[in-house]
Amino acid sequence: MQAGCADSGSPPKAILTGPLGGLGAVFLDELCRAGWQVLAVSRSAAELPVRAGVTFVCADLSTAEGVASLLSAQADWFQSADLLVNNAGSGVLGSADDQGMEPMQRQLQLMLQTPIHLSLAVLPGMRHRGRGLILNITSLAGATGIPFMAGYTTAKAGLTGFTKALQLELLDSGVHVLEWCPGDIRSEFNQRLHKAGAPAAVWLKLERHMALAPHADCLRQQFRRLLTLRRGTPVWHPGKWSQVMAAFVASRWMPRCLMVRCVRRYFGLS
Repeated sequence: MQAGCADSGSPPKAILTGPLGGLGAVFLDELCRAGWQVLAVSRSAAELPVRAGVTFVCADLSTAEGVASLLSAQADWFQSADLLVNNAGSGVLGSADDQGMEPMQRQLQLMLQTPIHLSLAVLPGMRHRGRGLILNITSLAGATGIPFMAGYTTAKAGLTGFTKALQLELLDSGVHVLEWCPGDIRSEFNQRLHKAGAPAAVWLKLERHMALAPHADCLRQQFRRLLTLRRGTPVWHPGKWSQVMAAFVASRWMPRCLMVRCVRRYFGLS
């Protein structure tokens, strides 16, 4: 695959959303280490670091206006990017009806609509050059569901579907679309979850699972491999092997009624 095949004499160019914590910080470190030029898109304007080879820009990707502004201001980057990493994410922990539509819509915009918009923005240039990589960060939640995180679950399931469709369309085009679908990963993401009334037992279970999960730093080697592969694996499942395999088997072969009971128990609901 070798995503980093830029024009001779110039470093490859990557666009990364959500670069300042968790998996995003790992991705940014590894891209810099490999000599990429990076456009790093962050929601927060506070304390954006200065880093060689990295252009930091501030954009609220949870709004259509923020996405439109980014695409307009950084059109050259989107036309010439060799790699797009759709990583930005957020979560709200609370029952779907208590959340209401506004926080749900912001999550769907950030983790589904924005990745679609950004992917469609880089595709014409990648198709023209006959190479490129779009990496969509999804989640096992898209296959199994997470109670009291309906917005997050829906967005990740939708992004998986979009990724599969592009893989079918772009086969043999030289443009690769991959899904990075982790299980539980210990990072700042859980500390940033907005808690909106979920049962205490669910939050305690989440904290317990996160304490036992591999840290985001453990995925560095896998990301390095992904950047240098000549042939792309359609979906990557980084994380705790036992959890990834259990979710894989359950989502494909376990009767739905049984899977619902198992997932509820995993999150402390039965």
